[in-house]
Amino acid sequence: MGGCTMIELPKIINKAELARILYPDNSNAPASLNNKLKGTNRQRFTEEDKKKTIEALKKTIQELEEINI
Repeated sequence: MGGCTMIELPKIINKAELARILYPDNSNAPASLNNKLKGTNRQRFTEEDKKKTIEALKKTIQELEEINI
């Protein structure tokens, strides 16, 4: 009888986690992302933010596709 191995899923990306990925050097990244999404404090979600978000999601999808079941 073979042993079972535990499947490790990638971390689910919520807004706070996404903010930490987008702005790794910003200790207040979740608030910064919220401000950008709301357009407050003269901040806005940029094309670069959009590209980084898409890359983060693609990386998560790739990690899921690589899981051996």
